[in-house]
Order: sequence, then C-alpha cells, then structure tokens
Amino acid sequence: MINGVRFNLDALPDVQNMGLFRTQDVWAHMDRIVDSDVLIFVRKGLVHIIEADEEYYIGPGQVFFMKHGVRHYGHKKTQAGSEWNWITFTPAQAVTPGSVEMKWLEVEDYQRTSVRLTKLLDHYISGSDYDDLKLKVGTLDLLLDLYREMNRRKSGNQKLVTDVKKFVHSHIHEEIRSTDLTQSLSMNYSYISRVFSKTAGLSIQRYIMEQKIKEAIRLFSESSMNISQISEKLGYSNPYYFTRVFKQVTGTNPTSFLKKGYYDYTSSGDFTGSGVKERGGEQA
Repeated sequence: MINGVRFNLDALPDVQNMGLFRTQDVWAHMDRIVDSDVLIFVRKGLVHIIEADEEYYIGPGQVFFMKHGVRHYGHKKTQAGSEWNWITFTPAQAVTPGSVEMKWLEVEDYQRTSVRLTKLLDHYISGSDYDDLKLKVGTLDLLLDLYREMNRRKSGNQKLVTDVKKFVHSHIHEEIRSTDLTQSLSMNYSYISRVFSKTAGLSIQRYIMEQKIKEAIRLFSESSMNISQISEKLGYSNPYYFTRVFKQVTGTNPTSFLKKGYYDYTSSGDFTGSGVKERGGEQA
C-alpha cells in the first residue's frame, strides 16, 4: 500500500483538529508537508490531491488518508462547490498487534458516514471534557467501521476475480463477450472490469488473451491442428486476428513460433520464449 496511514485500533486516537471545508471556486490544494495524518471524507464534488507524485481524484462518499511527512499539493482541478470533512491525527508511534493501515476507500453508507462526521464535528466544537471523550470514542468507532468495510471489500473483490478466472477457463474455447460475464456474475460489466483490473493487476481482456494463447500453445504442442483450426477452436472467427493476438502476447507470430519450437505451457506463463520443446518431443 503506497503511503498507507497506520492507526492503532486498540487505543483511542489522538484527534488534533477537524473541520468542514467548502470551495467557492476551482481550487488547488496547498503545497505542504504536515506532521499529522489526515482523514478526508468527500461529501460533494471532486477533490484533487497529489501525494508523493501519485495523483488522486477523491469523489463523493470516498475516504482518503493523507500520510504525515509526505508532500501534498494539487493543481486547480478540485471542482467549485466541493465539500469535505477532515480530521487530523497524531501519527501512530509504533506498530502494534492492534495497528492497521488504510489509504482510500468508498464507504458503504454515505448518509450514515455524513451524519457521524457531523456529530464528531459538534463534539469537537463544544470542546468540553465529555465531548472530547465522545470525539475520541466516536472517531475510533468510525475507523473500526472503515477498516471492516475495507476488509469486506477486499474479500469480495478477490472472490470476483476468482469467479472471472473460472468463467474464462470454462469457456476458453468460445468467444467471451462482456455480456457473457455480466449474465454469469449478475453484475455490471464496468464494475467487474474495474475491480478485476485493480485486484488482479491486469485487464480482463488481457487475461482472456493470455489464457487463450496459453491454450493455443498447448494445442500446438499436443495436437496436429494447424493455425486456422486452433484459431477457430479458441473462438476466433478470423485467423488473422488470432495471429495478431498471438504476437501481442508472445512477441512473435504463430508461424515463427512453430519454427522455433513450443513453449512449455506448464511453466510460469510469462511468454518469454524460454522452456521450448519440439512438437511431440521432450523439452529442449
């Protein structure tokens, strides 16, 4: 996790200050390095932040944690009328069994989170000892819920990736369309695609291409099928398109690949050309 912010969830957080900020015009985040960790929750608009050269756009219902000791700034890309809550904390001094790390997530219940932050701000403004305790307890409760949401989402995301991979493997000899995945998983394709790319580290289309080419290499190695036959078997209606995909994945076209030998499809699958074997023979 890049510049994740660590909290001790077995101790009350040291809340330094908090507030609600609204932009009247297009706004740029000030250029600064702070000693505190900062939580922001965007209520309206779009907030632009650059942290250690990583660019972020935080939208409504999203929580973002800014790490202490790291440069933060922005360009005039934060929308006019944007609104967000912010809370600054004293950084956790040590990693303990109860410490966790968070960075960026979208809350499950926007309205509930908004109400909770409004109440926390009321306690902060009141400033009594009682309100100070309520502020710390309420903030810890918020952090615990955010951490649980993050873990639930990670678990759900990994299951979705597994389901996509299972679908691809079971339909490897067919043309796989986005609508097929949508119907199989009962989810919007844009959501499936976004979660898969973020969790698996590559796009669904790239994953399908790689798996089909691995299957093509297996068929070249274990059968006497030619390029057109394998192309058709893998759901490519046009062998020229299959050839283009093959070259995109392996770096060479099927004809050249056949002349050189055959990739051992049981290996890592990095398509570097290492570990080739003659057709019908042993690995060289």
